[in-house]
Amino acid sequence: MALNGVALYQALHSTCRAMNFPAVARCRFSQGRRRASRWGSLLIAAAALLLLAADDGEKPRRGKLPLTKKSPALDADALAQDAEPRVEAPTEEPVAQGANPKADARTAYLVTAPLPISGSVDTQIKRRIHQVLESLPETGERPILVIEFQAAAGDAGEGSEFERAFSLARYLSSPELSKVRTVAFLPQSVRGHAVLPILACEEIVMGPEAELGPAGQGEEFVDSTLAGAYSDIAKRRQVIPPAMALAMLDRKLKVVKVETTSGDRYVVEADLAKIPQADIIAIETISPSGEIASFSASELRVKYGWVSHLAEDQRRLALELQLDPNALRSDLSLGGDWKAVQIKLKGPVQGADMRWMQQSLEKLIAAKDANFVLVWIDSPGGSLEDSMQLANFLADFNPSEVRTVAYVPEEALADATLVALACDMLVMGPRARLGGPGELQWSERDRVNFRLAVRSLAESKSRDWSMLAALVDPEQTLHQYVHRTTRARRFLTEEEYEADPQRDRWTKGREVNTQNGLSGEQAVEMGLARHLAENYGEFKILNQLEQDPTTMEPNWVYGFVESLSQQWIARLLLFIGISCLLTELSQPGLSAPGFISFVCFLLFFWSQFLHGTADALEILLFVAGLICLILEMFVVPGVGVFGVGGLFMMVLSIVLVSQTFVIPQNSYQLEQLAQSVTIAMAGMAGAGVTLYAIRRFLPHLPFFSHLMLKPAEGEELAERNRREEYISWEHLLGKRGVTVSRLAPSGKAQFGDDVISVISDSELIPAGVAVTVMEVSGSRVLVAPVETASG
Repeated sequence: MALNGVALYQALHSTCRAMNFPAVARCRFSQGRRRASRWGSLLIAAAALLLLAADDGEKPRRGKLPLTKKSPALDADALAQDAEPRVEAPTEEPVAQGANPKADARTAYLVTAPLPISGSVDTQIKRRIHQVLESLPETGERPILVIEFQAAAGDAGEGSEFERAFSLARYLSSPELSKVRTVAFLPQSVRGHAVLPILACEEIVMGPEAELGPAGQGEEFVDSTLAGAYSDIAKRRQVIPPAMALAMLDRKLKVVKVETTSGDRYVVEADLAKIPQADIIAIETISPSGEIASFSASELRVKYGWVSHLAEDQRRLALELQLDPNALRSDLSLGGDWKAVQIKLKGPVQGADMRWMQQSLEKLIAAKDANFVLVWIDSPGGSLEDSMQLANFLADFNPSEVRTVAYVPEEALADATLVALACDMLVMGPRARLGGPGELQWSERDRVNFRLAVRSLAESKSRDWSMLAALVDPEQTLHQYVHRTTRARRFLTEEEYEADPQRDRWTKGREVNTQNGLSGEQAVEMGLARHLAENYGEFKILNQLEQDPTTMEPNWVYGFVESLSQQWIARLLLFIGISCLLTELSQPGLSAPGFISFVCFLLFFWSQFLHGTADALEILLFVAGLICLILEMFVVPGVGVFGVGGLFMMVLSIVLVSQTFVIPQNSYQLEQLAQSVTIAMAGMAGAGVTLYAIRRFLPHLPFFSHLMLKPAEGEELAERNRREEYISWEHLLGKRGVTVSRLAPSGKAQFGDDVISVISDSELIPAGVAVTVMEVSGSRVLVAPVETASG
């Protein structure tokens, strides 16, 4: 069997890695240097011949090539079987981690190194790595230890202490770690002395936008201790040349690339004289004196070859390292100084429970009172929106600061699956169910929003989104894909497969049935769950929890607030409040409706404020609107601006309280806005009808007749009209007088010897102001200030 050029290169490249060649030698080989040494050429040729012989020896005999029958669908119960319909050799190839635990030949561990490296951070990292080394199985191949250098948002590790960073670097380059292949993973830029332990790893993988260096940022003077440390660590691993490590540390140094007859060398300018002039072909300045060096990921990967791969997240990193995508997970069972708390999600998912969990955890974590969150789930789901909100909240925690572990002893169905998979680790009971039908009732709008949200959640957890979607949405069709080289498996929808730029590396297999979810054993096999626990005691042992975590439970105040914030109660409070307010404004002095209105609005806004949908803006809008209405009715009647503006502000306040956003950004929020406006307008209309009914019928009721005067009817109304007809002030039309009381808008004015009741035509008129009678209708006298009337 003949090997083509690509296959031969991959085989030789893997051989060089397995033999632990220095990174620089591997780089030169992969670039095909023309001036390779004679012994290197002989070694390559010999390795090629051995590989060809081994490959020919594995050929199946002619006529003995069995064919695997193609099955239309593969149930989750059959996932432990072979990966895809294909032509197979009798000798089975090893499958990557997650495909078949019994045949697993590649083991990987992930340890997070939080930045900056200060205080006891280096000790914590070394303890976790030591625990990994103690748990290593007795296998022939060196397992991979990935150390992810992770800084807080907007940070790049500045502030790392040299002593702590050097201590960690010496440990990473010590003989103790020869048992593993160390890989430094930099998803984001790293600066300062955090660069030093990165140089101590055997391999470096960076995010496409990440940068490495400068290391000496903030160092005014680089002494021999600092320079010696960087040079020594770089020499131990030879991943990045010592001269380039010094260039990232000391701005006074000039580093050049020397092309010699035996290859390229990177040296400090002072060491240039040590190279025989006859061997020098060309010299190129890499880092001039006066500038401290830093390198982008693309430079280190493409130009220099010191970075082995570019990967934006853990999932892509696993694929680049030829691991199963689900194999690279931080093992939280390594333990720590846990401050553990426990929240329980039992029964159908309810928004009240989810919001309480989120608010309580936020307070504990902000106060540094919790760094280990156990999410106990036994739920059939029931609210996609609330489950997604809690899942995103849990996924946003930095694993190096707060560890989240989901425990599913019985079931996490439908949307409750998202909460379980949003945690850093999932532990299940052997007979527990993950995903499948539950309490969730789907709508087309839910599916549109879900498809967008689940991708964001999967990206934050470095997972393929297809599996998360298929376990929740029964309409998603999932297929198994097998890597052509490593035999690693992924479970993807056609949409995610087509979007993968490296899809040509994967072969499509059978359809995977997730309609009824997965058992605990299947979830572990497929890489979704990390461990199985028969009971809670075993779960505690796995996570090294000596005591039961503190269980967080809501108090009676929270329950009362949540009951008030229920939609129908909130609407009822709003309806009663508006009705009583209008009643009080139409019949000033009643007191009782005003007090009831005040209590209803107080309960409404208090519950919504604690519930998280009302803030200072909504409360201020409502109060300002109410003040404007009072001004319109009692201070400046007839203007209209205050009345319309006040009513608009009150309606706007109620609309904003009914939703979690101010300006809608998508179609779903537009629908929510329309519903909120409809609710507010319906409440206003209902209150108006109620006010009419109160004024029409309330005075006739036995008890309420004492609160409101009964309007005149029948003969009483006729007699009052007859008496009013005898009183006529028409002779005062055009006459001038003086107000003897404040007109707001009604009051008293004196015309000659007569003091009569008058009404201002538009504005507030204080006492002692000259007025003119503008209009007379029976006993109703309308006046205006003399200046206004004459104008």
